[in-house]
Amino acid sequence: GGTLRLAARDGRAGQFAVTEAGLRLDGTPEQHRLEASLDSPSAVARLAAAGGWDPAATRWQGQVQTFSLQSEPTGPWALEDPVALGLAPGNLDLEETCLRQDGATLCLTGRYRDDGLDARVSLTDLPLAALSAGLPPHLALEGALNGEARLGGTTANPSLDLRLRPTDG
Repeated sequence: GGTLRLAARDGRAGQFAVTEAGLRLDGTPEQHRLEASLDSPSAVARLAAAGGWDPAATRWQGQVQTFSLQSEPTGPWALEDPVALGLAPGNLDLEETCLRQDGATLCLTGRYRDDGLDARVSLTDLPLAALSAGLPPHLALEGALNGEARLGGTTANPSLDLRLRPTDG
């Protein structure tokens, strides 16, 4: 096995400024570990994953072990538990993935098969105050938001069912 390290500082992608970005990949194609980081003036993200490439199946199978995102408007979010991820040409499988911030939870699961979509998202107890960024100072959002979304169909003809429920506030 070997190690690949990439690093970048003071970059820009459109309007998004990047202070520092890093990537480290250790191992062999069949068994490896990935660590990635991204720092910007408005967000910090960290990711660790491990997995392997199966050339006979033309498939990568692995696990996202940790993920965290800290941003000014939304605060800190972290992956609750490690999650399985599979990638192959025309296919993607993502087990239920939940990010938590204090009492709020955002979960998603998804499958893509040769143009067929099946993804679900649920949101529980997101404080509406987190959505207040950019509002005039005299306006404030109170309460919390719950909801579900389902994306189905095909990439050419997708369907979306979205249900949002604010709590009293």
